[in-house]
Amino acid sequence: MGKAKEARLTQLNTVVYCQNNAESKYGHGIGIAYFLGAKNYLVTGATGFVGKVFIKMLRIASNAGQIFVLVIRAKDKEAALNSLKTENKLAAMPGDVCESDLGMDALTASEIADKVHVIVNSAANSNFDERYDVAPSVNAKGPSNLLSFVKTCKKIYLSLHVSTAYVNGESEGVIEEPSLSMEEIIIPGKKASLPRLDINDEMKLAANLKESVNDKEAAHQQMKVLGVQRAKIHGWPNTYSFTKAMGEMLITGMKGDIPTVILRPSVIKGTYKEPFPGWIEGKR
Repeated sequence: MGKAKEARLTQLNTVVYCQNNAESKYGHGIGIAYFLGAKNYLVTGATGFVGKVFIKMLRIASNAGQIFVLVIRAKDKEAALNSLKTENKLAAMPGDVCESDLGMDALTASEIADKVHVIVNSAANSNFDERYDVAPSVNAKGPSNLLSFVKTCKKIYLSLHVSTAYVNGESEGVIEEPSLSMEEIIIPGKKASLPRLDINDEMKLAANLKESVNDKEAAHQQMKVLGVQRAKIHGWPNTYSFTKAMGEMLITGMKGDIPTVILRPSVIKGTYKEPFPGWIEGKR
């Protein structure tokens, strides 16, 4: 038997063993529903497809605790603050991942930090050629700001960051899934050395170019062009995958002993069951 085939069989046996053990403890499944129960959540990006599905999943779990949803345009701040002190299951909190403390005032941030057990970050700017003064703020600094907030949470079980499979850039073939780091000058699958990436320098570059252009429309176009240029220089095909990779790098560098999961979905299709079979955000 070849080594590759033997390794695959070992992996398969391990998966089956884990599944059997999980079913003996939790019933059918691997214990995800069991874990979700009796916990309070903070969710960002809840208006996106992944966020909506996750919120729906939590709301149908009868034993899930409170769900705090970070919304940039929350209409009623007072009502949101009051919901922190009640048993309302779902509460929209005013905030912004692009800001420190997620854009929340000190009282709100403290209240949530005292209550939340799980934080799910699905906030992202998914435009492939977004302006370079916009995409890094959400996709890179956003995860960094969120992890800084996580470190203030007293009961945290898990920090889950929704990334994308495309952080692997233009690599081809079978790709391992190591953590991305700014200290690495060679991205997975690439043999050629690449310029060292400094996220703060990238954001300064965008800010300086924006200030040097007086015409609003010209600045808009130059920011989009700059994003693609910087992505390709560092080994990524577009601004989206590049800035999402930046976000992972910041998480890797600062997570410390925080229980952290980086989830890398690829193409997202319709739902299996909820809210109904085949549902998907928007039109396809």
